[in-house]
Amino acid sequence: MIWIFANVKPQTTLQMLPEWTKTDELLKSIIDLLRYGALTPKEQQEYETWKEEEIQYLATMGDGIQNGVEEGLKEALAVVEAERNRAKTERNRAEAERNRAEAERNRAKAERNRAKAERNRAEAAEGELNQERARIAELERLLARLQGGGIEPPPNMT
Repeated sequence: MIWIFANVKPQTTLQMLPEWTKTDELLKSIIDLLRYGALTPKEQQEYETWKEEEIQYLATMGDGIQNGVEEGLKEALAVVEAERNRAKTERNRAEAERNRAEAERNRAKAERNRAKAERNRAEAAEGELNQERARIAELERLLARLQGGGIEPPPNMT
């Protein structure tokens, strides 16, 4: 601050000031006030008019920027919503595919179980058939022994 009061005069131009005075807002305001005092009343009036126009312009630009930001946000939200819907559709499709594959696996498993049950029934029937054949063979041997010994078998054994 001391440097500013010592070195800034009403006729000082911005180009004459060091960079650090241009970046600090407080220092910049003080320098502007010092330089404003050197202006003629007409220049001060022009400066005030320019300042008001600048404020209006920035406010208008701010509204335009805000509207642009709102439009951009709406578009971004629409894109996000569309992507969310696409992802949801893809998840649903994948879920349906998983369900279809699971149903197919269950059908194949049921078919294997039916085939296994059929095979077990066939093996059981074959076992019963073999037992019947063994019983018939035993009865035929018994019949042959009886006939070989001259004994007539009962009528229900022939």
